[in-house]
Amino acid sequence: MKLLRIDSSARKRSVSHQLADSFVAQWKNQCPDGKIVSRDLGASVIPAIGDEWVTAARSDPGQRTPSDRQVLALSDGLVDELEAANIILIGAPIHNFTISAQLKAWIDQVVRPGRTVAFGPEGAKGLRECEAIRQK
Repeated sequence: MKLLRIDSSARKRSVSHQLADSFVAQWKNQCPDGKIVSRDLGASVIPAIGDEWVTAARSDPGQRTPSDRQVLALSDGLVDELEAANIILIGAPIHNFTISAQLKAWIDQVVRPGRTVAFGPEGAKGLRECEAIRQK
């Protein structure tokens, strides 16, 4: 069992960190052999997506250039981390009535057309539907 812990507060002793710590402690008691992967968005820089990223993400994976792959490298790693998790814990403070910029940047990096989400006539389809698309 693998838990992916995402902390998105810039403050180390924030309420969201404390709540996540409490959840992790209880989870460890229930799953003593479980593995925890932690990502502290407040301590790292997740870049905002831009034109190069959007172009690379929308391109055919088999036709991507080395530059496209480099632009998507961080995103690929974040998606791999997300896909490997059985449980996802997101500690999120509220800033100006919304999520933090760090968490929004992470979400933008992991919501990938054809990788984690597909858009069609019936709306967005999530990870499992995308897996079926990749296997075609």
